[in-house]
Amino acid sequence: MDKAIGKLEAWTKQVIERLDWIEYEEMTRLIDERQMLINELRLDAMTQEQKKQYRTRIESLLQQDPPILRKLEELKTEASGGIQKINAGRVQKSGYDAQYNLDGIFFDQRK
Repeated sequence: MDKAIGKLEAWTKQVIERLDWIEYEEMTRLIDERQMLINELRLDAMTQEQKKQYRTRIESLLQQDPPILRKLEELKTEASGGIQKINAGRVQKSGYDAQYNLDGIFFDQRK
């Protein structure tokens, strides 16, 4: 239990220190690692005494979540803007594409 919380604290510290320049892919990888640690903590059977022992450390970790959540929201907004630009480009491009059917049309001529 102590090992998992220690890893979670190290992860949180690492993310907070690099929050200004962290990329989406790395943030995703770190979030996945964090989720695995949290799942490990949930599976570990603890007594009430052990829960009290780790409560302050876990509460400290939870207090550091808002900046991480803000960064995730910023990355989400950035991705959404990129998708909107791509879609706008597609709409604009489709305006220049041929809108007619290119199947062959034959006209019979009498001689």
